[in-house]
Amino acid sequence: MTKEQQLLEDALARRVITPEQYQQMSSLAEDSLNRNPDERFRIVSGFSEVFISVGLLLLFSGLSGILALNISNASVTSCLMAAVAWFSATYFVERKRFLLPSIVACVYGTFAIGSALWLMHSPSMHFLQSIKTLEVWKTLLPLGAAFAFLIAATWRFRIPFLMLPLGILFVTIVTVAGHWAENSVSYRLLLALSGIIILGTAIYFDLKDPHRVRRASDFAFWCYMIGSPLTIHPIFITFLINGVALGGLSIAIFLIVFSAVVTILALMINRRALVLSTLIYLAGSLAYLTLQLSGSSSALAALIPLFLIGLYVVCLGTHWKRARSKLMRSLTWRPWFNKLPPF
Repeated sequence: MTKEQQLLEDALARRVITPEQYQQMSSLAEDSLNRNPDERFRIVSGFSEVFISVGLLLLFSGLSGILALNISNASVTSCLMAAVAWFSATYFVERKRFLLPSIVACVYGTFAIGSALWLMHSPSMHFLQSIKTLEVWKTLLPLGAAFAFLIAATWRFRIPFLMLPLGILFVTIVTVAGHWAENSVSYRLLLALSGIIILGTAIYFDLKDPHRVRRASDFAFWCYMIGSPLTIHPIFITFLINGVALGGLSIAIFLIVFSAVVTILALMINRRALVLSTLIYLAGSLAYLTLQLSGSSSALAALIPLFLIGLYVVCLGTHWKRARSKLMRSLTWRPWFNKLPPF
């Protein structure tokens, strides 16, 4: 019970307010608490969900082994386990409202359906070896089936965390498809485009829920978690490859300015997940460039940028709300402020 709720209980007990006023004020207080524009990070409600999830993994492992001993076709076994995982997720979502066991069941079902398609075509070959030896469609078919299963699970159960494995699976498909591209620049471009698509999805969910009170904002959070590093990685890697040759100092300045722009955007939309990967890449890039330009084998040259960026991240995270408030108040053109989280 919060302090506000306790105060209302005391006021009702002393007859300062009527029961009708108590109901109205409680509803108003609950709405006020729920209108929190901050990022929510929730995949487990309590240890009971962890307990059940561990048991669920043991159950799936034992059941798959029992089925494998009695069914000679491994693909059939995997399909049956995918069905069991789906019904388990349905039970935990609709009957028990347990989040983590539902996530475990959906992810397990994704692996199971992908394994079923994989074992159907090449039961004796390792997956990574197939990328070079098999035809493209034989490698992408299991990934596509797993991707379709995960999309169906996300649509059916409305679990925001599933956007993360969905994004990872999407990147895996792009990576496998781009393996046959001889030009590494084309592959990095594919990764960047994938990241932009996922970030666009995150922005779409964010615009639907600027006050962060509905499930759409949770979907957006996990899209930012996977889309941001995907977009940032090709940019930093491309500049690092040519950094020393083109002039490491100018590249370092560009990366710092680029990171500052991303930080401003992250403050505007109130998404730390957007800027976190950028700052991590910036710290690694500056450490690498400093080490290359100094021509020294000492670790001190690489540790100083890490220390400075780390100090910046701590200060930014500690004073995030104050920094965002000052930034938003300093902006003069505000017709689109109603689409952004309140400050």
